[in-house]
Amino acid sequence: MRALVKETHSELRDADSISHALRVKEAYAVAGDRVAANPWTEVQPVVLKNVAVAPGTRWMLVDAEGLAMPCKANYRLLAVSGGRAVDVSGEWDGENLTPLLVCADGRLAGVWR
Repeated sequence: MRALVKETHSELRDADSISHALRVKEAYAVAGDRVAANPWTEVQPVVLKNVAVAPGTRWMLVDAEGLAMPCKANYRLLAVSGGRAVDVSGEWDGENLTPLLVCADGRLAGVWR
């Protein structure tokens, strides 16, 4: 089988950070406020600031304070971050963050599947 790639969506783009990124503690507070305001909220956007990817039995995004948010396993995120702290944007479902976008070394990359 052959395919012609007309457009790619995961190339790196210049950026210093992702706007409105929060520390893990702040992200949990904002998510809690949203659910309190609308208990039927199933998925919500979350943008985390300076988190390191910690793969394992349960993948985590850990900030400088040592607080963590569970995330779905994402090897693209791990590769782009290279073990460094990065900004991560994704969808929080109350149990796991699904990473969608990462900002590393002044560059943005899509990490969704």
